[in-house]
Amino acid sequence: LIPTPCPPIWIQATTRSNYYLTSQMAATDSSMDLPTPIKAVIFDMDGLLLDSERLYTQVTNEILAPYNKQLTWEIKAMLMGRPSEESAKILIERTGIPLSPNELLSMFATRQRTLFATVQPMPGAVKLIQHLHKCKIPMAIATGSNSTNYKLKSENLSELFSAFEGKVVCGDDEELKRGKPHPDPFLLAASRHLGMKLEKCDPATGFLEPPSSSTGQTEEGLESTLRADQILVFEDGLAGVQAAKAAGMKVVWVPDPELKNLLNRQNNQQSDIVADQVLESLLQWNGADWNLPPF
Repeated sequence: LIPTPCPPIWIQATTRSNYYLTSQMAATDSSMDLPTPIKAVIFDMDGLLLDSERLYTQVTNEILAPYNKQLTWEIKAMLMGRPSEESAKILIERTGIPLSPNELLSMFATRQRTLFATVQPMPGAVKLIQHLHKCKIPMAIATGSNSTNYKLKSENLSELFSAFEGKVVCGDDEELKRGKPHPDPFLLAASRHLGMKLEKCDPATGFLEPPSSSTGQTEEGLESTLRADQILVFEDGLAGVQAAKAAGMKVVWVPDPELKNLLNRQNNQQSDIVADQVLESLLQWNGADWNLPPF
């Protein structure tokens, strides 16, 4: 069964059936209101649109091998979606390898250059993006990948990325002071590319905060009344789900099966993650669940 997005689904580190049971109960309650109509969509990239997480795992294990270390899913879950520098620090701390963040990132860059040029879309990604683009649904990307890696991954996949028309926020964006799980990447993408006006910003830190309501102008100069809760975020990582909810947006979680298994094994040691919909694959997505045009 494909879970419906109302009410939010509490994803806990217990058993997989728990959050599916919650979803099925929501689907059978006819008294529940339809969700707020979605007016724009923001996508994560790695592991969600692109089958690149396995490449990250491959490269990471090549680097860790001389130190008799291996990338576990416990560590990988902490890295997914975060900016490169932060991920490097976490990996070093968790594995104890004798490298500096800069040394580690340099080793990654050398190995990733060839692999990223061959990365392929995740199942259903091209179909979904082309469908939303055809229906004129505003879209953007918010990724923890830096701009160099984004270019390597996207330049040979025009059928996927041309629909975004350059509306991308990367992890090394000069206006981005914090990455996921903070809301800043999604708020910056929404304000810069989708026309959502940010009412709150800490001038001392540059940190972004979600507005209670927002009006503004789109890049085309059209009046916008876009609110955060009218934006749907697609994510595969825990940090990304947390970031989207902190931004006040709706979120569809499409996790790797191994990440689900990790949560199941941890038996409530992981903090609760709230998602509005959980899918096994983008192929399962139904626009009607969100008052969007169906395939």
